[in-house]
Amino acid sequence: LSGGEQQRLRVAQAIAAEGLRLAQEEYIVLTGAAFDGTADTTPLHEYFGYAAAADIESMSAVREFLRRSGVAYTDLVELVKTRFINPHQGTLDFLDQIFASAALVAPTIYARLGQIAAGALNPAADADITAALVAYNTAHGTSITPAAFGTWVTAHLAEFRQVVTLFEPDSTCDLDTTSLRTMQSIYEAAATSGITSAQWSKIHRFTRLWRKLGWSIHETDVMLAALGQSDITATTIERLESVSLLASATKLAPSQLAVAWGAIDTAGKKSLYRKLFLNKAVQQIDPAFEPDAWG
Repeated sequence: LSGGEQQRLRVAQAIAAEGLRLAQEEYIVLTGAAFDGTADTTPLHEYFGYAAAADIESMSAVREFLRRSGVAYTDLVELVKTRFINPHQGTLDFLDQIFASAALVAPTIYARLGQIAAGALNPAADADITAALVAYNTAHGTSITPAAFGTWVTAHLAEFRQVVTLFEPDSTCDLDTTSLRTMQSIYEAAATSGITSAQWSKIHRFTRLWRKLGWSIHETDVMLAALGQSDITATTIERLESVSLLASATKLAPSQLAVAWGAIDTAGKKSLYRKLFLNKAVQQIDPAFEPDAWG
């Protein structure tokens, strides 16, 4: 870009930041660069108050996370549900439904899913899996075959392994023993949480953005998805400024405005789709609006 074009770009980014009441210091933290493109040189662990990069693993302990981040536990529960932080959360939700009535314990299910993905187990030959599919199909009016399920597992097991969740070994409500871990780290008994630096960075920056916007966690997540933003960049800030202007003019909630940029939100119990089309208090639900076999 020419000098003049670079200057115009810097001005545009500064204006967008101002529209969201972001100081340049906040803009740098969120996007990783200043208005002039200078990269943020502050290591991620320092944002959490640690002296060394390896120390950030301590954040996986929920008590430590709450203390360092300043968020409430209820907010943490919502954070791990977001598509921004957990883009593959749907795989966990789907498998939970498939095996809801199965007699198998979770570690056994995980092991068999791994065997299916490796080609070492045919789902049709496993009585427990076929029974789980029959129960799911009966409850949901679907017709997922063992072969189709095997294909899905092969395509999505790696994504499922990346899902970050709240884990307590004894399934109690003790925050002192609850931690943030990936599904893979839980079922493969890893020594660490399995959460990558990239995932910690997204958690950190999403939390800051959510607080700055003044929306709910769900609304922030829905809007980022509608804007097609899987990361927070200069483009994200520019688009959010447009949203902010429209929100001021219309007084509509972010979840309603999101449909101006993307598909209607269908994820989770708080989705606008569920409120409009799956609300039994409003009308009899038309089967056309029910989830398909894969959720």
